[in-house]
Amino acid sequence: MRKIKKGSTVKVLRGKYKGQIGKVLQVKISKIDTKNKVFVYLEGIGLLKKSVKPNPSLGVKGGFKEVHMPIHISNVMLYNAESNK
Repeated sequence: MRKIKKGSTVKVLRGKYKGQIGKVLQVKISKIDTKNKVFVYLEGIGLLKKSVKPNPSLGVKGGFKEVHMPIHISNVMLYNAESNK
């Protein structure tokens, strides 16, 4: 049973954004392996600038686009703002 759902507030435990608090935007289940891995997309955390090539036929301008990178669910925990835990 997963406790982390869309809209819940979580704290990052490991990685570049350790200690930061964010709101869950999306929880995605990956079925690439035999194990189901769950990734969490956080608001304002894990942003990456990706370069985009222009495509005139689709009306896409070239430049940079910010993309949310997923964080594995084992690297975040639920956060309670009232008790700061």
